[in-house]
Amino acid sequence: MKIKILLLLIVTLAVVYAGYRINYKPYDVSVELTLVPTFTKVKLDFVHEFKSQYSLPFLGSAVLDINNDDIPEVFLGGGYLQRDGLYVYRDGYFEDISAESGFSKEIGDSTYGAASVDVNKDGYSDLFVARDSGLYLYINQQGFFVKQKLAVEFDPVSVPLSIALGDINLDGHVEMFVSSFLKPEYLRGQVFNDPDYGADSLLLLNNGNNTFTDITKSSGLGYRHNTFTALFADLNADSRADLVVAYNTGQPRIYKNLGNNLFENIPLPVSDSFSFPMGIAAGDYNNDSRLDLLFTNIGTTIPPFLAKGDLTQGQTLNTRWMLLQNDGDFKFTDVAENVKVANYEFGWGAVFEDMNLDGLQDLIVATNYIKFPPHLVYRSPGKLLLQTSDRLFAPAEKPAGVENRRFGMTPLVADFNADGYPDLVQVNLDGPAVAYINNGGNRKFAKVLLNDTPAALGAKITLESNGIEYTRYRISGEGLASDQTRAVTFGLDQNTTISRVQVRYLGGKTLTVEKPGINQIIDFREKLAPPVPIASDLSKELSKALSKDEPDEKPQPPAEEVRRPAPSPTLEDELELLLSE
Repeated sequence: MKIKILLLLIVTLAVVYAGYRINYKPYDVSVELTLVPTFTKVKLDFVHEFKSQYSLPFLGSAVLDINNDDIPEVFLGGGYLQRDGLYVYRDGYFEDISAESGFSKEIGDSTYGAASVDVNKDGYSDLFVARDSGLYLYINQQGFFVKQKLAVEFDPVSVPLSIALGDINLDGHVEMFVSSFLKPEYLRGQVFNDPDYGADSLLLLNNGNNTFTDITKSSGLGYRHNTFTALFADLNADSRADLVVAYNTGQPRIYKNLGNNLFENIPLPVSDSFSFPMGIAAGDYNNDSRLDLLFTNIGTTIPPFLAKGDLTQGQTLNTRWMLLQNDGDFKFTDVAENVKVANYEFGWGAVFEDMNLDGLQDLIVATNYIKFPPHLVYRSPGKLLLQTSDRLFAPAEKPAGVENRRFGMTPLVADFNADGYPDLVQVNLDGPAVAYINNGGNRKFAKVLLNDTPAALGAKITLESNGIEYTRYRISGEGLASDQTRAVTFGLDQNTTISRVQVRYLGGKTLTVEKPGINQIIDFREKLAPPVPIASDLSKELSKALSKDEPDEKPQPPAEEVRRPAPSPTLEDELELLLSE
């Protein structure tokens, strides 16, 4: 009887919730229909399969150009009993090229995160992948990928969830910050105050041959906490890659790169409260040449009293989205309410991109949570928030034709049909990915290409047109467990001339092109030096020591002294486990 009453209560609450959300409109902001880009849905036959008893509710995705034809491909991570997928846009639809590209993985190994860079500098983009069983590097051999498992050890109760790439010491080799999460059997409700609860994320230093050493504790990043995602970016213009991290049941954090592989936690205006930062969008939204950061949160979807977990009296819970405007010298202001984005619903991955090429950065956000019961009844359509001329963000997903009422994980944005206008793939958990091609228009653009090497990560690209200076950054890891296109697109509206385009790399090197044409690729790619060796290029003995094959069996949990799994939640526990990470 108790279970029946509980089920009836859940259904009733779900219906009430659906009625409330249908009519929910937090801001009275609109945009002219002439400014709304429209999209056409196209075929992409990838349906993610989620097994909740075995896997965390995440999947990895990435955009990469596997054969240097300037047409990006899409990598989509498979579930527990599912292969990964690789797709390219041809003849009006996304064609599955997984089989011919060499991607392989063991069945029973969910794929959670992906990030792309040319690790060995041979001119072809490679791919890092995070799975239940560990980290993998797929070396791109002219369009065919060869897998090797990286010799990186994780806490036996943890799994790698997402991968941020950067060159933290400016030696030309890629480093990784790997965000980690507890395995499903070790998760408990909303835990804010237990310092022993959570997973150990890792900062991995490249040894010079694309093997890695864990320097997390010595670098000042030894913080045990479930972590959704992170990215590297130069936030104070000192030519060093700083680190931005979204800690679940914690706060957004920014770590200043002090040099010598050391990082310092910087106080933020949101550091005095607790929140659920999940996705990170990075872009210069206000066009002041400094990189701003948006963090999604549970928003207005879940009542705060259900999300407080073990917070004590006097501790503050912040459920709103956060937009940290970069004021320079590590000073930030949370302007989310000012620009009308704070009070939206539960958000996952987020991306800044100028979708209508009017020169203003727009915001695309994935929504809906598979473990929130009311989302079985009603789901948000996701968010396409167009930036207006007065620096506000207006919802436009419906007139644009990109509503996504599935369990969104992250948007992927790239120009798949090479017309200059950004297209969109909605990456969805436990359902089909959905692809949209931008119908375009008559606005002008410039597309900038750099080598996809570690040295290009964090580069600042500046374009001057008609007396206006626009700034974009080459960032890895934007979204959630994802990686966006390496092509940097500038929307120019109706501007017809470009004075110059300049690329400033983190090491200080600067390249400039004067008066390039519009509506074309501005190519800064340089001839590369001989490829950097990887572990498999070394002696068989050293290769075996540095890079191991698939384990004979999955890592086992530690003995009882570490932690024993919590019992499976009953239906009565579900309301307390709505955010069971």
